[in-house]
Amino acid sequence: MTRYELPVAAAPSLIPVIWAFIDFIACKIMTYLTFLRVVDLFAVLLFLASVRAIHDYRRRGGLSYPPGPRPLPILGNLLEIPKDSPWLAYTQFSKKYGDIMSFRVFGQVIVVLNSIKVAKDLLERNGDTYSDRPIIPFYDMMGWQWALPMARGDERWRQGRKLLDRGLRPSATASRRPMLETRTRLLLSRLLTNPHQWEVYIDLFQGESILAMTYGYVAREHDDRIIAAAKRMNKFGGDTLFPGALLVNYLPFLRHIPEWVPLLSYKPLARIGYNLGNEVLYPPLQFVKESIVRDYCLDITAYQMAHCAHKLCRSSTARLCPRLLSRIFRSWRT
Repeated sequence: MTRYELPVAAAPSLIPVIWAFIDFIACKIMTYLTFLRVVDLFAVLLFLASVRAIHDYRRRGGLSYPPGPRPLPILGNLLEIPKDSPWLAYTQFSKKYGDIMSFRVFGQVIVVLNSIKVAKDLLERNGDTYSDRPIIPFYDMMGWQWALPMARGDERWRQGRKLLDRGLRPSATASRRPMLETRTRLLLSRLLTNPHQWEVYIDLFQGESILAMTYGYVAREHDDRIIAAAKRMNKFGGDTLFPGALLVNYLPFLRHIPEWVPLLSYKPLARIGYNLGNEVLYPPLQFVKESIVRDYCLDITAYQMAHCAHKLCRSSTARLCPRLLSRIFRSWRT
């Protein structure tokens, strides 16, 4: 055996060394590539954040947002937005930041008005500038676009406000004063009978008055299905549309997650809201249509709104026929 030849028994011992060397090199390469990917991802995120910041700065004209708590990276003030008893939390915030404060959640800015004076100055006296509604993705998922209080300031919103103004202005509501007085006496009688249920009776008074004045509908004192559905809808809307309640309102792409994905899809929750909205919207309208067919329910806001809508269409007919009214209600439904 020459001095350059290795023993036969020593040759297999080199294989683990070679594999260890190859594994070391592969780990180094993967670490380097992973580092490059992280750097590239960070650069892309930094570029997008810079573009958004520049766009936001130009949109504000160089002005700063109202004061508020310091936001965290990415999350912003998500953890500081109150979900329980928000009026108490915002009162404490207003002592430090004033009656106009701002919060940031995933890059979106939420401005909170914490006094009646500020709200009237901005939303009533300067309503054309500040009274538009925000875009809430979950609101659109539930199909609640028919609800005028949360509608955007477009032509449909202006037409709806015009119809409501004609039906709810002081001169139009004067004829309903006897009905409101009767409801008020009934409320006082209930409070005298059982004062401990005052909250239930006040809610019932509000529901009865709204349904009677708007649709001519006489609600039942106990377990009225329309009032119960309206309460469920209000609670559901407050729990899901409140700032910070759902992540989909700040990351709109989450609305496209399929329903079969557990714990991540918002579509099953949106279907619940859609069904609640239908329970509130269609039964009163059906009652109005049936009442007008029987020539029973004439002095109500819904009928006056339909009559105003009929006149806006420049029809020459003086009185709404059931077929035309059904067509109007069908157009509202769609």
